[in-house]
Amino acid sequence: MKDSNALQNDNETRARVIGRVELQPAATGRKHTPSPSNGQDFMQSLATSPWMSKQAEREYQRVLSEIKELQHEKRWEDINALFYPVEEKLADLCMAGMDAGIRQEVAFSLGRAGRHQDAIKCVKPVLKNDPDNVMAHYSLAYTALDLLYTARVKRQLLTPQRRREMIDLAHRHFTKAQELRPDSVTFFYREGILYKEIEDKPRKAVPLFQKAVANWDRLSDEEKKERHQQRPKFIRALYHLASSLLKLGMPARSLEVLERVMDEDRDQDHVSAVFKHFAMGKVLHTLGRPEEALDHLDTAAYRAPKGEGIEYVYELSARCCLAAGNSDRALTYIEKIARNRRRPYVQWTHADSLVAAGRMDEALKLLEGCAERDRRTRHVALIRIARIHYAAGRMEHALNAASEAASFCEYTFGNASNEALFWQAAALHGLGRNVKALEVLEDLTTRRFQYPGLGRLLSVVRQVVRQEQHGANRPAICLVT
Repeated sequence: MKDSNALQNDNETRARVIGRVELQPAATGRKHTPSPSNGQDFMQSLATSPWMSKQAEREYQRVLSEIKELQHEKRWEDINALFYPVEEKLADLCMAGMDAGIRQEVAFSLGRAGRHQDAIKCVKPVLKNDPDNVMAHYSLAYTALDLLYTARVKRQLLTPQRRREMIDLAHRHFTKAQELRPDSVTFFYREGILYKEIEDKPRKAVPLFQKAVANWDRLSDEEKKERHQQRPKFIRALYHLASSLLKLGMPARSLEVLERVMDEDRDQDHVSAVFKHFAMGKVLHTLGRPEEALDHLDTAAYRAPKGEGIEYVYELSARCCLAAGNSDRALTYIEKIARNRRRPYVQWTHADSLVAAGRMDEALKLLEGCAERDRRTRHVALIRIARIHYAAGRMEHALNAASEAASFCEYTFGNASNEALFWQAAALHGLGRNVKALEVLEDLTTRRFQYPGLGRLLSVVRQVVRQEQHGANRPAICLVT
């Protein structure tokens, strides 16, 4: 096996030889000298150049063809070794000002190889010579977005400053690209993804997805054929628009958009069948139509490629069964998930299913183990533990679990969980500590917290406190929610 240095040498040799039209024998490896700022001097240099324009055009097309072929085979490192830095590997084309398209393709390959900073460095020179090069602006924006998305998926650490820089870079160049080409589908779709997936700002993403869809819709049939490569982005813009609307609490509008996704993407699956049917299941579940949701979720599971992890599909299926009042069926869906793939959110639904089936001790044991292992969302399990103890009349245990959940959120996220505080107040009331319970409940109302039973519990606790303050010697009313 060749070592990395030998491979690099082979790649450099290939860059000089494979199909190459030798424009200037001494040019290989020569660093690109910036063009003089004086336009007449540049034209003088161009007029006396030793190579012919036809040769340059052929070389440009040859390089692009070779890059495209290697991209098709996903040989990113080969592309990078052959053509980066562009000013060194293709000095003559840079001197001729014919490097813009090549730089954008090489930048894409650098990004695929995880070399996003090199990709940004590769494209920036294009804008120095041509500030209105729309594809260069898009390339920079896309590279920054890809860096942010890759870091999120691979859980790579980005400093807050670095993250902010990349977000700002992406927005700046997406905006410029949109100004230069306002009828684009892709440019608006990509910035929508930046807001939705990276910044978690669905409200800002919605108009961008809507603009992408509107731009496609206003094309004629002939224009749609000519710009067919943008159709997948149109479909995905619809899909993410539906997802954003659901996040914003508009499930009915989300359903309308998803139904169009199902119709437009019936045959090609630009959005995977698993994601489409799961999204339909999620919206229908939110709308209180669990049986219809289960039909789509079963289809999602059936259409999933063998070996693909679809625990999120089975977990939502279990929740739909709980909504339909069928705890036994919910448990059968949970059992479809391998134990080593039961992340905390699956265990929460598993516990809810056990509670619904009357198996409280099993649910407690499951949740206690989950809370012990989970270092990020353990408050969710603790709140469920508090509720189980409260329902069983074990108020001290309920208070301890709810207080621990509130303290965990305060320490981890900087503010206590409102839901944990609600159950803390409920337990305090159950223990007869109504003045403290009232203090917690009134604080929750000032935060405009909405929760089932909050208003009723507040009314009962206020009544009891009034009685206590007036010396009424009556037993406290304990409200089990």
